[in-house]
Amino acid sequence: MSQKNGGNVFNGQAVRLDNIKSGDGTTILEISMIDFFDFLSTTMVYLERDSLIMFCDDHHMKKEKALIDNYCSSIDGVEVDSSFETIVNDRRVSNIIAVSILIEDKNGYVGIIQRSNKVAVFPRMFGVPVTGVLDDQDFHKKDPFLSCVKRELKEELNLTVETDSIIFDELVMSKQKLQPIALYSLTLNHSWKELFPTIKTADDFHNEIEEMYAVPVSMLPDFVTTETFTEAAAYQLYRKVSQCGLDNSLANQQNDDFNKRSFLL
Repeated sequence: MSQKNGGNVFNGQAVRLDNIKSGDGTTILEISMIDFFDFLSTTMVYLERDSLIMFCDDHHMKKEKALIDNYCSSIDGVEVDSSFETIVNDRRVSNIIAVSILIEDKNGYVGIIQRSNKVAVFPRMFGVPVTGVLDDQDFHKKDPFLSCVKRELKEELNLTVETDSIIFDELVMSKQKLQPIALYSLTLNHSWKELFPTIKTADDFHNEIEEMYAVPVSMLPDFVTTETFTEAAAYQLYRKVSQCGLDNSLANQQNDDFNKRSFLL
């Protein structure tokens, strides 16, 4: 898949969501360790089946095509519109847990990035500034989810934030990737312009981010409907718009209006 997309990919340990138990006003998430390649070689293969088969045919990769066919045939019972619980309990998909963080600065500008073409998964698509998967470091922490959020903020934006400023919003299942994603949000005490000199020194910034924008909330519907976003990011942004009492009629505004009211970092 990395070869097909022209991006870079590396293996590492991730965290799988095995089960969800609710009762007495509490929810317990059962998790275990898994390799990131398990995700790429199962769930992503299934969702990208047609394009991967075509790629194999074009490059005479008979062995790889047979492996893809065999796996996809075994998993055909998993439907994209299945319930959250159904997908979590299906051992044929990897269910690695990701986080997605919506970030707003002190002036009310929401950060949006365009993913680099160097990343293997969804290159060139737009999204929120920070995403990532739980890894072995996070797994052993008291709160693996919060550990992942703080680690990814540091790796991707070189930002360190107080725990109290990080808000857990929701746990969702991405239909694009059949992946459980914990949605978080936070408001920074500085503006994006003030922070950008620090952000661009982050370890992963130049490898993972092509462009970075700061967008006023009122212009988010227009941006989301005119660019191609990851599913989780689009959901988070419309969620933010709804909370602010705005509606999708703003999506009909002209692109040049958007360009005047946002700035490219």
